[in-house]
Amino acid sequence: MADPIFIDIDSYGIVGTHAPRANLPVVAAPIPDEQKAKNYNTFRPHLIAIGCMRLPHLGFAFDSSLIGPNAEGAFTRLAKLMQTLRDTDSANPKRFPPCSVFGHTDPVGPASGRDEYNKTLGGRRALAVYAVLTRTYAIWEELFQNSFGGDVWGVASIQTMLSIPLRKPPKNELEPPYYSGPIDGAKTKQTKQDTDDAVAAYRMARGLNTINDVRRKLFEEYMDAICHDPSGELFVLDPKKDFIAKGKGCKGLKGDVQGCGDFNPIFLLSKEMEETSKTSPEMINSRNDIYKVDRRVLVFLFRQGTEIDPQKWPCPAPREGPAGCKLRFWSDGDKRRGETDQNRTFGEKMPILTLDDSNNVVVTAVEQTGNTMACRFYHGFAVNSPCEAPLKEWVIRFLVDSFNGQRPLRYRRYVVKAGESDSAAVIRGFTDETGVVRIPVLDEKTKMTIALDAARVTGPDVKPPDNDTNPPDESKFIQLVLDCGALHPRDNSDQLAVKQRLYNLGFGDGDPETWSSDLYAIALRHFKRSTANKGDPRTDDEVLTSVMNEHDIIYRAPVDDPNAPDTSAVPTS
Repeated sequence: MADPIFIDIDSYGIVGTHAPRANLPVVAAPIPDEQKAKNYNTFRPHLIAIGCMRLPHLGFAFDSSLIGPNAEGAFTRLAKLMQTLRDTDSANPKRFPPCSVFGHTDPVGPASGRDEYNKTLGGRRALAVYAVLTRTYAIWEELFQNSFGGDVWGVASIQTMLSIPLRKPPKNELEPPYYSGPIDGAKTKQTKQDTDDAVAAYRMARGLNTINDVRRKLFEEYMDAICHDPSGELFVLDPKKDFIAKGKGCKGLKGDVQGCGDFNPIFLLSKEMEETSKTSPEMINSRNDIYKVDRRVLVFLFRQGTEIDPQKWPCPAPREGPAGCKLRFWSDGDKRRGETDQNRTFGEKMPILTLDDSNNVVVTAVEQTGNTMACRFYHGFAVNSPCEAPLKEWVIRFLVDSFNGQRPLRYRRYVVKAGESDSAAVIRGFTDETGVVRIPVLDEKTKMTIALDAARVTGPDVKPPDNDTNPPDESKFIQLVLDCGALHPRDNSDQLAVKQRLYNLGFGDGDPETWSSDLYAIALRHFKRSTANKGDPRTDDEVLTSVMNEHDIIYRAPVDDPNAPDTSAVPTS
């Protein structure tokens, strides 16, 4: 069976397959029968990641390992991916692809001992995710009982778990949340009373005797609430079958779980921005918000049948210090993850050696490229992963005509099905303030269906909060089919290139390839009339150039809208 292509992206997480790797032939020498006892060929296959899940900052608070309820969507899509990949396994019985969990932090921390602090925090985040996937409640009890720096579960964790619907045994029917107040750790008299009341009500409903019993049961039901498959069935992995070290790393979980700290950031601010951010508490908070993209946990999936010896695994266990990580750094690892003269994003401008127009080699210092990850072992997985490296994108802007010009459809929910197969990628998100949607390019030419909340099912023209618990009915969205990759390059002499852009701008009906000369002339005339205030008279070639610019380059906000964003330089290809 062919390797499936699967990707599902929204603000709550990314789940997807990696690009397929070719299976190269193995060269081996024949061994005479009489020598087989002493001579043999040894083959060690490459360690190949075939898929991933990224649980981003919305799954964790700043300086915390507690998994929030927003993680539910990522776990659900991971279950779907694991089930899809299991169906491709040739073994009997079919197996899940084995996985390994990596925890990351922001590239900030205490002035002294930052590496040690972030390595531990990243390990705690990875352990928290592993515990959910395997329902190892003792790990959560360990994290609860043993605070670390700012990572204090405490009362806030109890409030969080009681704030969502839980499944009540024996029928596992969802019940209303027990707690509806703010998640503040019971800092006020009122929230303390509300929290105590919620715990007492939960304890009575479950018939529990001690507070330890309450916590153990709450951990169980909360994990079940956020980790299930798309049908609602519980999703649980076997520690001895479904992880790459098969649990042979003992309690340390070496190989199955690791904390990377901030050794492998995917975004870094420049030195100047870092220094500016330290000028006030408000700027520090702003910096921390910018760095939230680095706060994540990755679950990498490997080919079925892959198993490693944890004693030879290069990453230290999650509860160990950072010394073992640094043994696997690139020789210039500190430069890669250090501050430089400009902001840097992993995966952008990766080549260090390039050729100029005269075929001369141009050397770019590694600290000026997108090589931001210090660990060469992790870099090998990340550089080809849709969960870590940026993908090429289709960039599409949605505008609507109004009495004084075109306006962007801002902050509208959309759902994209990128492809026509049952395993096509599904991507959810919001248009930005200029009405732009960015869709990862999984195939250079494909048909995509995008459902857009054009009628504003969700209310006013503002983006709902990330923890919005009342998503709209997607069946009411308008649907458009995008023939991605079919747009001809900019060329005034290419009539089809002009026709396609006229059609996308709303001029002309039907397939542009079938337009007659008369339909083409009418569409051009209507376009020219609608843009007559932009500098007529224009030559025919100037009109064609205007079509190209309106479609590919320029959007100007209506002049009477003082609050409209200036997006005149934003491309719209």
